[in-house]
Amino acid sequence: MNRNNVNSLSQSLIVSCPSSYLLVSIPIADRTSSHCTVNLVNKDQLEILCSLRASVSVEKDAISTELDKVKGSLKLAEDRAKAHREEVNKLLMEKIELQGEGINQREKMLEREREFG
Repeated sequence: MNRNNVNSLSQSLIVSCPSSYLLVSIPIADRTSSHCTVNLVNKDQLEILCSLRASVSVEKDAISTELDKVKGSLKLAEDRAKAHREEVNKLLMEKIELQGEGINQREKMLEREREFG
């Protein structure tokens, strides 16, 4: 089969296909022996695929929106945790200072007792 024969075979396949099928492609598997394969896809299957793609796209958008909300919540929680850590560290430093002052006062009182006692 030469190129013209393949083209006429293609045309005859396109014309003879039932209307419920759509010709997608006619790849030539082996040019030397001129065998052809014809891939036909049912129109209903294409509609189902399009419908699935649309629903997946909608779900992807919804998930992306939810992910953005979760990321925002996470950022807010991280900021709050950081503020709480800073507050705890500040309070611990104040406690250490007060304990240090208490130790200094006890040492002074012990020293006074030694002086008077």
